[in-house]
Amino acid sequence: MNVLTVPRAVASLEYTALRLPLTVVQTQLVGRFLDEESSLRLGFEKAVGTLDSTVGKLIGDQALARRGATLSRRTEVLEVAVTLEEKAGARKQEAEAALTESKREADQQRKEAQKKAQSDASALRTRQQAERRKADEAAQAKAKARTAAVEREMKAKIEAEESKLADRVDSIETRTAARTAAPKAQLEDAVDVARAAAGGRTTADRLGRLADSEKSSRQNA
Repeated sequence: MNVLTVPRAVASLEYTALRLPLTVVQTQLVGRFLDEESSLRLGFEKAVGTLDSTVGKLIGDQALARRGATLSRRTEVLEVAVTLEEKAGARKQEAEAALTESKREADQQRKEAQKKAQSDASALRTRQQAERRKADEAAQAKAKARTAAVEREMKAKIEAEESKLADRVDSIETRTAARTAAPKAQLEDAVDVARAAAGGRTTADRLGRLADSEKSSRQNA
């Protein structure tokens, strides 16, 4: 037997006794109540594994050293996996936050676009109504001007016809006056002649009475 074998065996037993509380904590508390990927459990197991690996190398216990190295390596791998998962989770949260923000911005842009479209539609309706009113006013003004022009034209025609009618009346009156002038003069001459004849007849009667009177006076004488 190697002279070093007995001290190493004693040291292994002593370490096992010293490690017993850690073993109890590892099996009864850490292993039962902490999640396998818990940072507290990983830190504890990494410390235990490092201790086992170091002591195993010091006392020449290869099994203890391998067990400690394996435990340390396992915790390191889990720590890397947890870190990667945390990073992935953080990136996922960032991506979800970015997606939420993008959706919020898209929704805001959609609302702004709808609002702008409604505003543009309202402005377009306002312009169309203004143009329609302007067109109606222009049409009314044009119709009014056309009506005024027609009225002026009709008034001019009526005035022209009235002037023609007045000229015709004057012409008729002139011709009528000319036609009745000669008969009226003849009538007046006839009246004068009748008057003269009546006067002559009266004179003749008076003279006849005088002649009769003288004749009777001569006969009586």
